[in-house]
Amino acid sequence: MYKTILNKLELVSKSTFEVKPSVDKTTGDVVMIQAKDIDGSIIKDNAGNPVLIKKPFKILIKDAVIIFCNMSGLDEYGSGARSFQVIVPDELGIYLMNAGVAVRYHQEFDEAGNEIAHAYTIKITSKYRNMKGEETTLAPHITIASTTQDGNHVEATLSEDTVSQMDDIQIAENIIEFSYHDIEVRKKVRHPLYLRNMWFVDGGAKPQKANAAFEEVRQQWLSNVTGE
Repeated sequence: MYKTILNKLELVSKSTFEVKPSVDKTTGDVVMIQAKDIDGSIIKDNAGNPVLIKKPFKILIKDAVIIFCNMSGLDEYGSGARSFQVIVPDELGIYLMNAGVAVRYHQEFDEAGNEIAHAYTIKITSKYRNMKGEETTLAPHITIASTTQDGNHVEATLSEDTVSQMDDIQIAENIIEFSYHDIEVRKKVRHPLYLRNMWFVDGGAKPQKANAAFEEVRQQWLSNVTGE
């Protein structure tokens, strides 16, 4: 297991999540799909019938444990997807895996070969442009919250041109909302996760006295996203 993941495992217990299921636009019923195992095979019950689960639409995570942030979109080949990975609670990791998402399962063993730790991670991509370089309707709305030296609260919206600075920022408190998609690639259906909304605190610039102000703004942002 990567040390980055192992060192942050205890933070996952602070993460909470909500899943909004997909709904049939005609009937209003929740859409059900066949659950899949980690190898992609259909999970069946004792009677041999496929196990059905609710198809996800959007997922919201509060205080997500974010790792391997690459919002610059740069990789060893010079360009790649603007994305980051999240260590998710076991329940969410298993659910998304059953929904066909490419969830990675990491394990740590002791010298005797016994598992001593495990983690589920997912990759969330920012879909600013399609393969042709054209702008999409899936571009995320990302807000960074910080404070000045005198404790005044400030916020800024990160655009496609400025979002790369996330790679160098200590992401503290945060709320992320991402969506689940069905995409056929080379005659195989894949289920990418696209970032839709994000609010986070610049952990390197937040004095302790600003906590109350941040919590108030955090709750306001959350109510705007969820509509509650």
